Amino acid sequence: MAVLKSVLVTLPDNKVLTKTMIRDIVATFLTKEWPSVDPDSLTTFYHTSFANDHCTAERPKPAIGVATEEAHKVFIKFHKEAATDVEIFKHLMPSKQE
Repeated sequence: MAVLKSVLVTLPDNKVLTKTMIRDIVATFLTKEWPSVDPDSLTTFYHTSFANDHCTAERPKPAIGVATEEAHKVFIKFHKEAATDVEIFKHLMPSKQE
């Protein structure tokens, strides 16, 4: 079972993470293969929303016959400090544990 782990991230001015930043975040959790992944080889999709942004990152699959231990595709959800000031939507926002 996965363990909840907070990683503090400061978004750039344009509010979109670079591939290097995404690789470094994933490498915090998946420490064997992800730290050596070339950021330019990642396929990433970054989505913003009114509450919390999220992205997927996928690294290239190795050559046939090469064993891997870690996931090739991951989902990252970013929880903002004050996600929304609209009281009516607060009950719809998942907690960090959810």
